[in-house]
Amino acid sequence: MIKKQRNSTIELLRILSMMLIVLYHFNARQHELYVVTEPRPEDSNFIFELLTHSLGKIGVPVFVFISGWYGINFKKDRFIDIAFQCLFYASISFVGIKLIGGHIALKNVIFFLNNWWFAASYLCLYVLAPCIERMFSIYSKKHMLFIVALFYFLSYGDIVVQSANIGGLYIMLAMYLSARWIRLYGSDFFVKYSMPILCVCLILRLSVILIAYKTNHLNLLGYINSYVCPITTIIAATLFIVVIKHSFSSNIVNRLASSCFAVYLLSESGFGQVFFKPLFPEDFSFWRLCLGAFAVYIIAICVDLIRKKITSLMFSYLKLKM
Repeated sequence: MIKKQRNSTIELLRILSMMLIVLYHFNARQHELYVVTEPRPEDSNFIFELLTHSLGKIGVPVFVFISGWYGINFKKDRFIDIAFQCLFYASISFVGIKLIGGHIALKNVIFFLNNWWFAASYLCLYVLAPCIERMFSIYSKKHMLFIVALFYFLSYGDIVVQSANIGGLYIMLAMYLSARWIRLYGSDFFVKYSMPILCVCLILRLSVILIAYKTNHLNLLGYINSYVCPITTIIAATLFIVVIKHSFSSNIVNRLASSCFAVYLLSESGFGQVFFKPLFPEDFSFWRLCLGAFAVYIIAICVDLIRKKITSLMFSYLKLKM
C-alpha cells in the first residue's frame, strides 16, 4: 500500500498561522494593544500597530479552521501527547521563571492546562470531536446551522455584553463547528468564489479599522478583530480554500509544522513571554516583528526536539515495563 503524502501546503499554512499568533501576542504586549479605548496622537505608528494587531488575530481562526475542515479523529496516544506537551512546557516555565528570580506558584504546574486558554479549549474540543461528528451525521443541515449560529451568538455576545464570561471553549467550538459546517455544506460555494470573497472581507475589515482610527471609535476594533466575528471566520475559510488549491510535498515543512503547538505553549508560557521579549522591538517595526516571530519559532522547534526525545524514551520505557 502506498502511503498518502501529507499536503505540505496545509502544513505551511499551519506554520504561518502560528507565526501570526506569536506576532500578535508580542506586538500586543509591546504596544499595549489587547484593549485599546483611547487614541494615541503621540504615537506616529499607531495605525500600523493596529493593522498588525488585526492581521495577527487571523492566526487562531485559520489554525482551528484547518482542524475543523478535516475533522478531528480522536486518538488516545495523541491526546496523551498533547497533554504531556502542556505539562512539559508548564514545567519549563516554572523552572525558567525561578532561575531568573521571578515568582510563580507550583499550582501553575499542577493545573498545567490552565496556563493557556487555547490549549485547555483545544483538548476539550479534541475529546468532544467524535460527538460533534455524530451530531453532523444525525442532524440536518439547518439544525447544525442553528447550532453554529447559537455558539456564535453566545460567543460574540460575550464580547458585546461583557458579562457572560463563558470562556474560551465556546469560542473554540464556534470556530470548529463553523469549519465543519462549511466543509460539509458550503464548500462548493466557497471554493467557487473564494478569492473575491476573501478580497471583499479583507477590504471590509481594513475599512472598519481605518474608520475606527479616524473617528476615534476604537471600541469597534474589539468587534471586527474578534475570533468569532463572522468576517474573521469567512477570511479564515476563504484563505484556507485559496491555499489548498495548490499542493506540494516536503518532509522538512511537515516536520516544522509538527511543532506548531509547542511554539504556542513555549512562547505564551510565563517564562516564554519574558525570555522572548528582547527579540521584539519596542519601537514598532513590522519586519522586525516578523523576524522575531520567526526566531521564536526556530528556538521553540529546537526545544521541542528535546521534548520529543524525552517523550520517546519515556514511552519506550513504559512499554517495556508493561
